[in-house]
Amino acid sequence: MNSFNLFFRKEIVELVKTVKGVVLTIVFLFLAISAPLITKLTPEILKAAGGSASQDEMNVLTSIIPTPTSVESYKQFVSNFSTIGLLAIIIVFAGIVANEKAKNTAAYILTKNISRTQFIFSKFASAVVFILVSLIISAGVLKLYTDLLFDDNLVDFKYFIIFFAFLFLYIFFILTIVLFSSIISKNVTSATFIAFLIFIAFSILPSIPKIGKYTPAKLNDLGIMLQSTKVSDLTINIIVTVLCSVAFILIGIKLFNRQEL
Repeated sequence: MNSFNLFFRKEIVELVKTVKGVVLTIVFLFLAISAPLITKLTPEILKAAGGSASQDEMNVLTSIIPTPTSVESYKQFVSNFSTIGLLAIIIVFAGIVANEKAKNTAAYILTKNISRTQFIFSKFASAVVFILVSLIISAGVLKLYTDLLFDDNLVDFKYFIIFFAFLFLYIFFILTIVLFSSIISKNVTSATFIAFLIFIAFSILPSIPKIGKYTPAKLNDLGIMLQSTKVSDLTINIIVTVLCSVAFILIGIKLFNRQEL
């Protein structure tokens, strides 16, 4: 356990000090700040762009531009995070194990009184903790900035928290995909490519009739925040997500234990 704690702290320090961790935090914060700002300014930008239009055309433009609300701000964040945020996570952590193998440092580290399982868990746990902290900060910034720009109280704080709890569970699942891909790959490039493929595959599953509504991607559903989706409706999704996450971790560790480093 002492070895695990030592390497866990080492991984956290590296994430905090290196460009990877800084970039990921900046991406999260950018998405949290830009979503309410874009929502607030978009109608004004569109109206300004149509400055030379006739009065009738302006009336039509005004009618089709929705009044910006806090709900639209959160929709903008979820839309951006589902693409930019998750892809950033994959890119940043794709080399979590593959990079150590490519540089031949994994074999050296494993001589320092740490098992292969502890080695994997220390890396994975540090990534989970780092993302959790970054997500909490980003959620706080998003809520604060949205409340400043839209004083409409359309979203209950309780369901705001529940949504981000589900979002974190989905991110946890994505991290297990990244970990698995990094374990089975010999370099960062192939790990990133494999992680992208698996991520895309799971992103497509929700569109498949009958089984699609039970997939992990459904956890990233704004309906939870808007109370149009009940938490109980996602019970199967939670179970599937947890089982898939455990499977990716256990299979990854088993394969890593068989690899020659």
